[in-house]
Amino acid sequence: TIRVATYSPTPSNTSSSCTGSTPGWTDIDGDGCEWYEMNDSPGCPLYGDSYVGELGSANENCCYCFSTDVVTPSLCEGTPGWTDVWGDGCEW
Repeated sequence: TIRVATYSPTPSNTSSSCTGSTPGWTDIDGDGCEWYEMNDSPGCPLYGDSYVGELGSANENCCYCFSTDVVTPSLCEGTPGWTDVWGDGCEW
């Protein structure tokens, strides 16, 4: 089964930018899907199979990670002062 994430532009303080994640899922460290959205690329190639929780990995539970049809809205466009997790802004 292929899952498809649905995205809508959201402010950076919103808990999630897609739908279809397992409600209440957390990894072994207690981080939810939002952590993966903030710290990994769509599809979660860096951390999606790491830190497996009781319900499995982020790749199995987070729409940002498991979707094969991920379209990520640009948070930096229209968000003054936006930076990514490495401190880089839109101009980077």
